[in-house]
Amino acid sequence: MPAAFFPISLIRAILNGFKDKPFNRQAGEPLIGIFGDSTGVGVGASRPEFSLAGHLALHYPNATIINNAVNGSSIRKTIKILEKQGKFDILILCCIGIDILRPWKNKSIKKDLNDLFILASQKSEKILYITPVNVGLAPIFPWYIRKYFFNKSKKFGLIIEEEIKKYPNIIVENNLLIEHDCLIPDYNKISATDRIHPNDIGYLWVYYKIKSKLPS
Repeated sequence: MPAAFFPISLIRAILNGFKDKPFNRQAGEPLIGIFGDSTGVGVGASRPEFSLAGHLALHYPNATIINNAVNGSSIRKTIKILEKQGKFDILILCCIGIDILRPWKNKSIKKDLNDLFILASQKSEKILYITPVNVGLAPIFPWYIRKYFFNKSKKFGLIIEEEIKKYPNIIVENNLLIEHDCLIPDYNKISATDRIHPNDIGYLWVYYKIKSKLPS
């Protein structure tokens, strides 16, 4: 993407975050909790029903969906929100993208992840943790920024791979270790207009990636 379009896409991403509302549903069982950042909210989807939470609602047609994801939520902020919640039959976590995008070094990332996983394990016996695709592959960024985010995403992905071994009850969909865009669909087809969030097809792709990992 030409550098001139970077600020335009960034503004679109911020505005999308303000207008999009997370999908929630009061129904029966199981009780599913969704916590994290814009991926959990469904930023970029044309309708809440086409977000990841919307697809989960179809996958579990009788489920109650409690979606407390917040756009721009870091791991620490997600922890603070989750601390105030009760227990869930299934817990979906979508956070680390903001931690990667922060320009400063995240020396506490290992501690933050373990604090999140420990807390989540107290809230549910069935947990699925979903990362974004390696941020360095996102077309929103000019070429001279992509390498930095690519390496940082991979570093965080490797930390997740190591730390998650301590938590056998947590299943991970670790997309930070995707190293080439040939392993994902065409970004022109799966990206929203801001070039960083998924669109309807993008969220459907995420759902199909995790479908086999969802608890029965």
